[in-house]
Amino acid sequence: MSTPDQPPAARSGYSDPRTPHGVALTELSREAGGFFVLHEVGWLPRGLQWHFPRVFSPFWRLYHNPRPGWKVRHRDRLWPLDPDRLILIPDGTVFDCEGEAGVPHLWIHFGMNSPLRHPPAQPLSLPLTPPLRALIRQLVTRLRTASDVRATGHTASALLHEAVANFNPSTLATVPEKTASLLAFIAKNPEATLSNAALAKYAGLSEGAFIRWFHAEVGTTPAVHVQQVRMKTAAHALLTTNRSIEDIASSVGFKNRHHFTRLFRQHFHLGPAAYRKK
Repeated sequence: MSTPDQPPAARSGYSDPRTPHGVALTELSREAGGFFVLHEVGWLPRGLQWHFPRVFSPFWRLYHNPRPGWKVRHRDRLWPLDPDRLILIPDGTVFDCEGEAGVPHLWIHFGMNSPLRHPPAQPLSLPLTPPLRALIRQLVTRLRTASDVRATGHTASALLHEAVANFNPSTLATVPEKTASLLAFIAKNPEATLSNAALAKYAGLSEGAFIRWFHAEVGTTPAVHVQQVRMKTAAHALLTTNRSIEDIASSVGFKNRHHFTRLFRQHFHLGPAAYRKK
């Protein structure tokens, strides 16, 4: 979490969605089940300067600030954290945090129990309806008064459900269990041989049938999806570890650094060395 008061030692990595400033909800979320997997909720009544470039995390974020001043930048577009809106940032999104000191900040770190069929490719800005305002007030009150963790978690879950209640149903469509299992296998094994033939064998289909099935379920070809997973995994390793570029390239299935660099630049508009430095 790129919170304004977070110590510098914790800013280099975002694999762990828990921070020193929030309330951990992972265990509660496992007990309760449901559409969302809750990780952490937090509230800072007066944040420090909020300048963190190239934030990248494998979990979703909800942000709301009751006073203006902060904003999220993604691919040269700005999403202000205005009092009348809240921001949802999908997992795997690379964004910049921009803002001055003294702005109150509410956040929720969460995930989905099942992968989305068509995950958003950029942050989502939602108008603050009366029900959302009421839930935000209740959540902030619970955080300020150190309420019972379960009560805080249920309020955070209610806020997330209300935030997505008016989405187009297709936005929140999840993939079937068989597809989710295959996507999880790809995500956990980016270094493996993930050719169409190998994945078709894993799925128990002929290669032609597998390609048609995968495209219908995921909305893209297996090769494109595998490349996206490998690039996101590599980007996360570049930002959160000191491993060499050659080692990272190998760990996501590339034997040739030059091939890896070319594809990485196509995906992130920067080479891996420049990406890590910036």
